[in-house]
Amino acid sequence: MGIRSYQEPWIDTTSPFGEAMSGITAVWAQLERAILRERVKAGMERARREGRRLGRPKVTDMPSVARDWPMVRRRIESGELSRREAARLLHVSEQSVRRMLAAGD
Repeated sequence: MGIRSYQEPWIDTTSPFGEAMSGITAVWAQLERAILRERVKAGMERARREGRRLGRPKVTDMPSVARDWPMVRRRIESGELSRREAARLLHVSEQSVRRMLAAGD
């Protein structure tokens, strides 16, 4: 049992040669993946050494949130605005609002 393509004649695992080519292709793919993984790790390590922040930006770093948060925080603390309403106003999750309140941002 094997794979045979009628459009791509080189894809044929029904013969010993085709099976060997399939195996070689798989090994090359693994090698490429390993090289890519090493390059990504090295790039991330270099970015960390240079002080760059990796990953998704913090919600508080979003310009609209940073601009509106002090006013929204005062409204939450005064009881004028619920956390859910604040989250909708800032276009963030309620959990983000809870974290910002807890962090004292």
